[in-house]
Formats: sequence, C-alpha cells, structure tokens
Amino acid sequence: MIGDVPLAPPVSPWFHVGVRKLAVMCVGTLGLYQVYWFYEQWRHAAAQDEEDIWPWARAVFGVLFCFPLFDRMTEWARDRGVEIKDSALLLSAAFVVFTFAQRLPGAWALVTLLTALPLLAAQARVNAAPAMRELPPDLRNDRLSPVNLIGVLLGAFAIWLFVSGMREAQRGQGGTGVPSRQSAPARQPASALPARSL
Repeated sequence: MIGDVPLAPPVSPWFHVGVRKLAVMCVGTLGLYQVYWFYEQWRHAAAQDEEDIWPWARAVFGVLFCFPLFDRMTEWARDRGVEIKDSALLLSAAFVVFTFAQRLPGAWALVTLLTALPLLAAQARVNAAPAMRELPPDLRNDRLSPVNLIGVLLGAFAIWLFVSGMREAQRGQGGTGVPSRQSAPARQPASALPARSL
C-alpha cells in the first residue's frame, strides 16, 4: 500500500523475468537485484494465497526465507506438470553457502556471486509452467531496461575497482606477499681483524 492507495494485485502467478536477464542483473548489480527479485516473488506469493505478509522484510532477510519461497515455487511448478530434478532444500542450502562466501578473503569473496544460481533454477521452473509461458510479451520482462543497464554498468565499475585494488595490493607486496630480504654484509673472520696495540 502506498499512502491510502493499495498496490494492484499481480497479474501473473509469479514475478516473470527471463533467466538470462536474471543472471545478468544478479551478477551485474553484485547481488542487489536479488533483493528486488525476492520482494517481487513474495509479493506474488502473498497475492496467490491471500496472505498478510511483509514481502520487503522477507526480501531483506532472504537467507532466512529462501527455503519457504523456493519450496512454494517448486511445488507450484510441479503441480502444473513441470519436471523438476533438484529439491528446494538443495537450492536453499546453495544460496545460504554462497551468501556467506562473501566473508572469504580477497578475490575469493567473489564466489558470493554464485548466489544467482539457485534463483535461476527457481525462476526457470516457474517460467516453464503454461501459465507463465502464455503471458503477453509486455509482461514477460525478458529485456534489459535503461534502468537495468545503469545498474549493470555501476556494478561492472565496482568490480573493476575491486580487481584493481587487489592488483595494487599484490604489487605492494612484490607480487608474492613475502617481503624481500636485503643481504647482510659478510662478517670477517677473527684472524683477519687488525691487531690492537696495548
């Protein structure tokens, strides 16, 4: 609800977005699009079951609410004849693991971009249902909009800054991370020292 005007109920059973577009947006915005994706999917789920839930809260805390969402999407698609090979539990476990990968050191933190994979699998299964395939072209959301492109460009710039920073850090450590040692002057043997007069 915005002010006193309620939001219009969703037209499609689930938020429709092309799988390729979803992949580009998740990676290109460094995961920010995922929050929007969770919000839209929960908004559609609430409209289906006429539930009084807060989609925005479930989007912000996606790690906690990913399993119930993936489970709903999986069961909805399976009930409509979509063949599904992996479980909602597997998708949820992958999402949680990849989310916490951002705590890995250095460039390994980029593994967290793989959080897009469970979302792609969940989206693909609902997109395969007849109710989604028969949506009119203006509701299919397969192409990048100008706003989407701006988000992707900003994300690409952020990735470039991150990679550049990692390279500069490696150069500062001599490329190996081990500081170079300066050779100490050789010590002369005692016999070679000049005799001191008494």
